[in-house]
Amino acid sequence: MVRQVADPTTVSAGDLVELSFPQETERGVPWVLEEQDGDTWHQRYLLWSDGNGGTPDWVGHEDEERWGWDDVGVSGPGPDTVLVPDTAAAGPYRLCTANARENFCAELEVVTG
Repeated sequence: MVRQVADPTTVSAGDLVELSFPQETERGVPWVLEEQDGDTWHQRYLLWSDGNGGTPDWVGHEDEERWGWDDVGVSGPGPDTVLVPDTAAAGPYRLCTANARENFCAELEVVTG
């Protein structure tokens, strides 16, 4: 299983997170930020990384018309940077690939402050 590494793993809403990967890991620029509720994960946000030279951005799950992306491939060790939404509530999350051959996730903790 491919593992990504998030740095930092404890963040505040509005922080940037760098994602690193094993060499030659193929992925896209979209990521899904899922919030944990007990044993269940809920998709709350779609994030776009700077992996293709763009600016990190995000959209909330409720904004369905913006839940789409260009199929852009990225490979290598990164880092790819994503922006934690400024509306993210404190709690446990995981950040998962939205379009990769193999889905992989990294856990984050959003804290207030």
